[in-house]
Parts: sequence; C-alpha cells; structure tokens
Amino acid sequence: MLRLVLLVRLSNVRVVFTAQVHQRQMIGQVALYQVPDRDKACQAILSQKAELLEQANQAYPSIVKRGGGARELTVEKISGEADFLVVYLHVDTQEAMGANMLNTMLEALKTKSRGSKSRAKFNGEFYPTTQQIL
Repeated sequence: MLRLVLLVRLSNVRVVFTAQVHQRQMIGQVALYQVPDRDKACQAILSQKAELLEQANQAYPSIVKRGGGARELTVEKISGEADFLVVYLHVDTQEAMGANMLNTMLEALKTKSRGSKSRAKFNGEFYPTTQQIL
C-alpha cells in the first residue's frame, strides 16, 4: 500500500492520501482495419480468447514461470471516420517494466492474425489478418 502524507505549511493542515494497487498490469493493443463484419469478428476473437491468451503466454514463457503473463483479452469496436476493432491484451508484468514483453506477446498475436482481406496495425505498420480470427 502506498501512503502519502502532504503537509501544507501555510494553514497547518495535514492531508493524508492512501492508495492501493490492486493489479499491476500493462495493456497493449492491435488495431484491425477494413474488417467487413466487425460484430462477427468481435465474436470470433472472443470465442478464441483462451487460445489467444495461451499463444501470448507461449511467446514469453519466462514471465509465466514467475507468476505473470497474459491475463485478459478484450475487443472494442471503434466508429468514426474509419471503423475498426481494437484488441487489447492485458499482461501481468510482475516486477518488470514490461514494454518488450508486451510487444513480444502482441507480435505473437499478430503472427496468428496474418492472411485475409482485412489489415492489422501494429507499431504503425499494417499487416493482413486471417480468417482464423475474422
């Protein structure tokens, strides 16, 4: 638990802030563009959630050995000038900063998502996506 005590000198007021960290996780994302049927794609991705989490964990097994790893996978439909899906990967990085770990896991998911008419954006680059997910 983090406890911060702030003393205000002018008014002799003591303020105490207390905060708890419930889960230490990083979140990464892959954006899927030009998806013909976003509802169907969202359902397909979520139906493979366990397999996708396992694939992410296989990409970085050392964090799993230390009690961390991919914990959650969610999908959000974005509407606007361009309609697309965003797949969010939540990773328990334990005591690591986790940026490289998260990128490695997202790369593993991106690899599974190669092969059809839609495209995925990862680190600013576009990649084709596959019928397995969509």
